[in-house]
Amino acid sequence: MEIHIDGDFDQEFEDEKVESQEIDLENFSNIDAKTYVANVTVQVGADFHISTHDINPERMKISVAEQTLFIREQKPHYPHNHQKKIYICKAEYKMTITVPQTAVLNEVRINDFSGRLNLSDLNMQKLDVRANAGSLKLQDVTIQNDTKIRLDAGNLDIYQCKMNSNANLAAGSVKIKGLQGKNHFQLAAGSLKTLDDRDDQTDYDLSTTLGSIYFHGSRMGKHFYKHEGSANQLTAISSVGSIKIQ
Repeated sequence: MEIHIDGDFDQEFEDEKVESQEIDLENFSNIDAKTYVANVTVQVGADFHISTHDINPERMKISVAEQTLFIREQKPHYPHNHQKKIYICKAEYKMTITVPQTAVLNEVRINDFSGRLNLSDLNMQKLDVRANAGSLKLQDVTIQNDTKIRLDAGNLDIYQCKMNSNANLAAGSVKIKGLQGKNHFQLAAGSLKTLDDRDDQTDYDLSTTLGSIYFHGSRMGKHFYKHEGSANQLTAISSVGSIKIQ
């Protein structure tokens, strides 16, 4: 078996040519991104702009058409020979997308293989994220309509967000603070933890198969339901991990 982790223990290997870019963009209201290893941040900035760090421009295709920012990252090329060698990467591939404070995004779709995704201070209509082995962090994000999240092996962090979401995690954990709206979480082998005040007005419908549910320090067993008649609703189903409302 050959292990290629993009780097060099052997002088026969050379690092992939990398280069940083700064690109001013036309105005856009949608983002359609397919990334492989880049860590992607979408945040508020002075204008519509994108910067990349240590990414080969030939491997990253960026364009704006019909009000949509298209991003297509090709799989990195790791040189190798027939011997069993380990190739370690010294570079961290990063991409930062900025939109003006007044911009409202219509739809953001990101399909990621193994990078970290970070969205902050954004206002959008729809969000659709699919990640194979990457993580997702949402900070101060407002989403008016549907939010779909699927993570196969990464963690999900949500802080001070307003949205109505449906999230599925195969092997990652969820951390939540200050989440408003109607949100559903399905976890196969992960845990869910919220950090909210005891007086928080939220409806809860929580259940586990092999884990336990804790509500402000009290163990509630395998199922817990609390109805406040609130506009905020948290539904969580965990097959293996625990659920903690703190």
